[in-house]
Amino acid sequence: MGGSGRIDGARGAPWEDSIEKSARPTLRFARSSIDTAFMDFEPLKPEEVVSLWPTTVMRQMLSDAGDANKALAALAKAAPAGDLLDTEEPAAAWLMAQLRHGAVQYAEREGLQDAGGWHIEARLERAGFGQYQSLGNRPGALLCGRYGVTLPPRDESLRTRDDLNPGFLTFYDPRSAMNMNAIRNDPYLNYHRSIELKPGMLLIWPAYLNVFVHPNLSREPRVSVVFEVNE
Repeated sequence: MGGSGRIDGARGAPWEDSIEKSARPTLRFARSSIDTAFMDFEPLKPEEVVSLWPTTVMRQMLSDAGDANKALAALAKAAPAGDLLDTEEPAAAWLMAQLRHGAVQYAEREGLQDAGGWHIEARLERAGFGQYQSLGNRPGALLCGRYGVTLPPRDESLRTRDDLNPGFLTFYDPRSAMNMNAIRNDPYLNYHRSIELKPGMLLIWPAYLNVFVHPNLSREPRVSVVFEVNE
């Protein structure tokens, strides 16, 4: 598969029922151009839009993701490296199509221009027990996002603190100290918002937004796909 490809039909089209395993090493990183000329997309539904302050986060559950997630989890377990678009794994091609599709949907929703000139860079992330992503953003990028592959249940036998939120992402208001002027029932009262990244869920947000990814509290790895959209 090349750097850009045609996306036929709307999101959620059935993909291969069986996944042919390649004998050659599978790869992890991906870079894909967005070609809007071949896209057939629908506007985001109201339930797929999370309004945070003046900021929009796209939250979308992808259909027919079960088998693809199994294949992606296997890729992550193999700890590969390289360009995901160079692999023959159908799951990789399916996922990159969904990421391109979601980026264009977000651009249309927010009135962003020239999405046809954007490209996506993505990688698989396999987080072990206690691993997390510290608070930060992506300077220079346009959009960021995550796709949930696996979310292992919390292991109660580990006796971790019960006030933690494994599997969640917390977003912070980019307007410093804005909530200091808020009063009761003011929508700006809370300066952060958390969303659980479930398997099959695609999240996209502006790259300037600060995000913290909570630690994995299971002996099983948590697998997700991390990506950013650039010009």
